[in-house]
Amino acid sequence: MDLHGELVGFPASDGLGLEGLLHEAPGRAALVFVHGMTDVGWSPPGPTVFELAKAAGVAALLVTTRGAGIVTEFGYPDEPDRETIAAGTAFERFEDCLLDLDGAVDLLASRGYDRLVLVGHSTGCQKVVYDQLETARPEVAALVLLAPVDDRAMWRRSLGASFGAVLADARDRGDAEVLDLDGPTGYLSPRRFVELVEPGSVEGDLFDYAGDLDHLRDVAVPVLTVFGHGEAFVARPIDELLARIADSYADPRSRTAAVPGDHAFRGGEAELAAAVTRFLGDLDLLPGDAA
Repeated sequence: MDLHGELVGFPASDGLGLEGLLHEAPGRAALVFVHGMTDVGWSPPGPTVFELAKAAGVAALLVTTRGAGIVTEFGYPDEPDRETIAAGTAFERFEDCLLDLDGAVDLLASRGYDRLVLVGHSTGCQKVVYDQLETARPEVAALVLLAPVDDRAMWRRSLGASFGAVLADARDRGDAEVLDLDGPTGYLSPRRFVELVEPGSVEGDLFDYAGDLDHLRDVAVPVLTVFGHGEAFVARPIDELLARIADSYADPRSRTAAVPGDHAFRGGEAELAAAVTRFLGDLDLLPGDAA
């Protein structure tokens, strides 16, 4: 899929240089896509989100966060003498997603967009939910969660009987090295692995489907959650996960959907676009709807 938009550079609120692909449209509504582990802003299903926004007549920003790739170097464009950092999925700090979203929201505000829908994919779901819980940004009108998998369960299944030993080893190591793991992302720093899977960790608990998901009741805006029927990174049936999530919603306008496709919704792009567009329409976020 060829994407046509404006390539933008912008700072996170700590000055770290980020980039994204922006489509502008009349009105105040914009979708903000936050990718998952090892991806970038235009990794699938980002292009589907971008094109559905164009078709619906709303703006969209595909954000490439500091979690992009496995190990990625980032700098500070406004402070050229400041030392660069190694981030990417292996080294990012989960809580820094707030800084990245600060920058994306500020960029869109400078272009006149203040009715935002944060669209997270995979670990991007944890990031947009955490952002809403921590900031309750007044600009955010809704969340869309695409394939919010349980990272702790995913890694436990991938590592099998060695999970406990790997976690114990990671707790004792520093952050300057990486673990070569037999799992979906491969390399992670010990600290990053602990963030993902440690019982009681913020990130690990957000979509712990063995838990109660009570934190979702603190998300005040409407939420759409979508899984693909071919989702590979779950330990429970999709219908069960969606039912658990639906029972935890606070806003009655929230919805769930299951569509064709895999973890990145390949093969189900049209159905995903239809589900998200319908949700936006129900919330009066499409052109011609009440502002």
